[in-house]
Amino acid sequence: MTHRETIAHIASRLPHQSRRDVAEILDLLYTRWAEQLATGEAVNIPHVGRLSIESQDLKPSGFVKKPSIRLYGRFRPTGAIREAYIRKGI
Repeated sequence: MTHRETIAHIASRLPHQSRRDVAEILDLLYTRWAEQLATGEAVNIPHVGRLSIESQDLKPSGFVKKPSIRLYGRFRPTGAIREAYIRKGI
């Protein structure tokens, strides 16, 4: 689902809100999540799962000439989503 599809779907469920209002709310939400992830906090999304960023220090060796950090985005789905995913056989 794309950003525009998400906005259209939410706006259709909330007829008192315009698409522009829904887009603004989603942008605020995404900005807040990005701020939390950038500071090392996890983002818990009810009924969906947990987002977090983890890092790994890389030591100089081989092609890596100076110390650096590798970042990993992690998503841990809820049990209900895991079960639904397994049931579908994807």
